[in-house]
This record gives sequence, C-alpha cells and structure tokens, in this order.
Amino acid sequence: MNNKLEHPKKGTQRLLKSRRMLSVAIITALLLPGSSIYANVGVLSVGKNTLSPKHIVEIDGVTQTFSHPPVSINNTTMVPMRAIFEKLGATITFNQQTQLITAVKDGTTIKLTIGSKTAYVNGKAVPLTVKAQTIKNTTMVPLRFVSEALGATVNWYPETMTIVISGRGAVVTPPSYSFTYGNHGYGSANFSQYVEVMKYISAAKQTYPLMKLDGGGRYEALYKAYLNGDRATNYAEGTLESRGLTQAENDMGALIDNGVSVAKAEEAYKVGYIAAILLKGISNPGDGTPSSAYDALVAKKSDCDADANVSSAVFDSFGYNTAILASKNHADMVVQIEGKWYTLAAGSFEELSVTDLSARGLYVYTQPTTGSYN
Repeated sequence: MNNKLEHPKKGTQRLLKSRRMLSVAIITALLLPGSSIYANVGVLSVGKNTLSPKHIVEIDGVTQTFSHPPVSINNTTMVPMRAIFEKLGATITFNQQTQLITAVKDGTTIKLTIGSKTAYVNGKAVPLTVKAQTIKNTTMVPLRFVSEALGATVNWYPETMTIVISGRGAVVTPPSYSFTYGNHGYGSANFSQYVEVMKYISAAKQTYPLMKLDGGGRYEALYKAYLNGDRATNYAEGTLESRGLTQAENDMGALIDNGVSVAKAEEAYKVGYIAAILLKGISNPGDGTPSSAYDALVAKKSDCDADANVSSAVFDSFGYNTAILASKNHADMVVQIEGKWYTLAAGSFEELSVTDLSARGLYVYTQPTTGSYN
C-alpha cells in the first residue's frame, strides 16, 4: 500500500529531520530488548537454547512439574520425553550403550536414538524437526512428536506459555485472554505476538518525558511560541522565526485552528513523535506482506498498515481513541483529539472526516478503540 488517504492540506508534509538523530539514538537504546526495560521477563539463556521456566504443561487436565522444563531450540519446543510418555501410560526402556530409547504403549512401539532426527513408530520412520538430545541428563524431544508417536492431542498456547496434552483425545479449551485497549490486537497473529508488541509500546511510553517539540531541534522555542500565539507573519520571510513558526503551523495548525488546548496539542505531537521513532529506519520489503505492529517492531518490516498499527498502539497507550481507515491501496491511523479526528503523516496533523467513508473510497480497517467515533 502506498497511496495516501485523501484529505485537505493546510501545509506541505515534511520528512523527519536529520537533526533528530540524537534523540532517536537515545530512545532506541532504551528500547533495545537487551536493555534494563526488558529485564526479568522469565527467559534464561542456556548455551544457544532458551530455557523457559514459565512454561506450563498440562496432561489430561493436570498441571505437571518436571525436573527439567521445556526448552526452545531453533524455534521448536522440546519437552522431557520420559516424564511425558510415562504420564501418558507408556513404558520406557533405555540402552545406555546404543543410546536407544524404546517406548511401548497399547501395541505401539516407538524407537528413538539420542542424537538422531528420525524416530520409528511401529517401524515407520518419523522425521523430527530437531534431533532428540540430552540436556542436564534429561532426554528432550520435539513437542509435536508426542502426538505423532502416541496419538495424543497436543496444543501449544504461546499467549499463556501453556502446553496442553490430552492422551484421551479430549476437546481442549484454549486459555482465555483479552486485549488492553478495546479490541485492538494491532494485527497480531496470536497473543504471544501481541504481548511482544506491548513490551515495545510500554517501553516507548516511558520515554515521553524525553520528548520535546520539534524533536528537540532548533525550533523548540518557536514551536512553543506558536502554541502561545506567535505566527510566522510577524517576521520577515526566510528568517529563522518565520521558518520555525511555519513548520510548527504545518505540524499542529489543524489542532490549534480547531480549538484544541495547548496542553493537548503539545501532548499529541510528542506522542506522535514517539511512534515515529519506533518506526524510524524500518524498511518496506515492497511485497505487501507486513501488516501488523509485530511485523514492524519485531520483524522490522514496514508497510502502511503495519505502521498504522504501531501508531494506533502508541496513541492507545496514552488514552486516545484511534482507528485505522483504508482505501484500496493505503491505510492510515486516525486519532480523536478533543472531539475531532485527525490523520498524522510525517509529523503533521490533518483533520479528516469519518463520515461518508464509502463515498470517498474508504473503509474501516480497524474499529475505534472505544467502539465509537463520537
């Protein structure tokens, strides 16, 4: 998507200025997953593997406790084979010399050699996504292999870090969850993606006290002067004052002309700048695939709807009512500020009517946070 939504312009849009690079560097450092903001999320490093002590394993409705928790290896969840197979009624034997594990249950025989990526179920080869291996004296196998080997029902719910296994083939009810701001999931494919997005948004929100008008550039004082009533027409064309006040009017004029309070106009500008920093430097692959805030923030792939979801999430976190409107080839976030709706492009707010959308070739891509445009 690359065509802008049509709306009246009070001034030309401008690109984010290079003088903001210092602020971007500071905020980016605060948002890096390795920073203190992301400490204590319950994930420990074990060599090249990720140990997840917060995993919950349920077998036939009973929460299990294992001597060794599940491990993520190459994006594959590995679980302790003996503990789970025995809970499901299988008998396990292990040949130390050949490293062969044999499991038998109800006429089904599973053979698996540690270090191999192939198991055998009643003589039929079953490929494993990750080889069976021993970690801290515990044999770990891919979670999906449990169902392939013993016919159990296995479900993985990343949103609650829960593995649900049913050896009786029972219908499993997924754990319930809810979004923080209305029904806005920001295009997330699953709740674990949503949780990851909200980590970025929460961290970004903490940077608000660092935000300055014009990103802290040379026009900071002139932006404040504009909000206090000064105008470019009071100065000769081409002067610093004229340029700075003109830029401030391009960015916030639509808000001020509609009677938005100075405090709210200043806040909205700074919140918009936080969203711009989150999206800065993210490339667009040009294939139309990025569509979620997760794509933009985590996968670092930009497109109009992915960017709109990021902006929506940022403004939502500050208590605004947002929605996403789209045309055939583009999507834009719109935000309600003191009763009226605005788009935000390259730092400039522009009023946009949310009535008669279809007549203008627009449709609602994401409903308002509050469920209402009023």
